[in-house]
Amino acid sequence: MGKQLHGFVTRIGGVFFEIIGKLKEMGYHLVKELWYKVGKGSVLENKLKLLSDDKGALHMVNIARRNGNVHLFVVHTVSEAEVFDNFLEYYPLGDDNK
Repeated sequence: MGKQLHGFVTRIGGVFFEIIGKLKEMGYHLVKELWYKVGKGSVLENKLKLLSDDKGALHMVNIARRNGNVHLFVVHTVSEAEVFDNFLEYYPLGDDNK
């Protein structure tokens, strides 16, 4: 289910936009929100922080350096489905169509 994002920080300035760029490379083109986990344990209640700027991105990087990883949750839009007219054809079942 999850994808791994490795080595995304190459400079201090613009870290947030670098993360967005890497997510787009991974196929997340319509990102609505980013959340990262702070604190330990498997329960997420009161342990998620909204990632919206470089300050949060650097906090997330420090967590990753300290713990060896950080959990990033991506809220994204799934691409709209294309609707095709007459895409399915109807074949009646009966003795003639075996």
